[in-house]
Amino acid sequence: MEILSLGAGVQSSVVALMSEAGELPRLDAAIFADTGAEPDDVYEWLDWLEGRLSFPIHRVKHKSLETEDIERRTSKTSGRKYLRASVPLWVQRGPKMGGGLIRKCTRDYKIVPLLRKVKEIVGLGRRPDRILVRQWIGISTDEAHRMKPPAKADRAWTQHWWPLIDASMSRQDCLRWMESRGYPTPPRSACVFCPYHSAAEWHRLQRDDPAGYERAAQYEEAYQRGIREWDAVLRADDVFCQKIVHATPLREIHWADVLADKTVSKQLRLFGEWGNECEGMCGL
Repeated sequence: MEILSLGAGVQSSVVALMSEAGELPRLDAAIFADTGAEPDDVYEWLDWLEGRLSFPIHRVKHKSLETEDIERRTSKTSGRKYLRASVPLWVQRGPKMGGGLIRKCTRDYKIVPLLRKVKEIVGLGRRPDRILVRQWIGISTDEAHRMKPPAKADRAWTQHWWPLIDASMSRQDCLRWMESRGYPTPPRSACVFCPYHSAAEWHRLQRDDPAGYERAAQYEEAYQRGIREWDAVLRADDVFCQKIVHATPLREIHWADVLADKTVSKQLRLFGEWGNECEGMCGL
């Protein structure tokens, strides 16, 4: 079966529409794994896309990352208090800031629910000894370093395919493809509070989607309260959704000023926005 991992961003949307147009092989289905933390326009775009495809889009969801990640928990074995910590927020200890939280969001909220649905679609029972699924992933040529094979446990029955790589299409090529057919520009697909946003992306969110930016600010504040009042494991002074402006909450940043300041780094050098994002699945 031919199944698309649909992020509902530019690249995966173009792949879906190219299949519908006969420019790529026929898809059997697309699967959108909903983290519960996408901007509202992503869900509106999904509705638009569904109306133009003859194959089904399955929407799957584990739980809402926006609410579950800030739940206060207590270990049944040690009694220690902690927050769940799936999103790799930036940790401040004293004057220094860096990574510190476990990065599990893509795996738990996208990959696992998506694979569960794939197995349901193909009727997978015991582990097969042959390939049953070609999983399409919308990585473009400018992000080819994000291509990764399936997890070792799944390689016996599924293989990954990157149709935009084979078609030598960049993200800009995808945008031109949409424009040439009179389609609107797809939104950026990423959790509103993703700590890998560039300064330009934070600015776009603050300017164009103030409700989404407010959600990100509220998530950050809730996590900060949890760290101060509850957490006995991380032992951080504070956590932030960004580290471009040192130790500063989202609510206090005016990103237009940040972009105008030549002394401030415009994006995270470690990942270059998405770089080595763990599964090559976010933001597509």
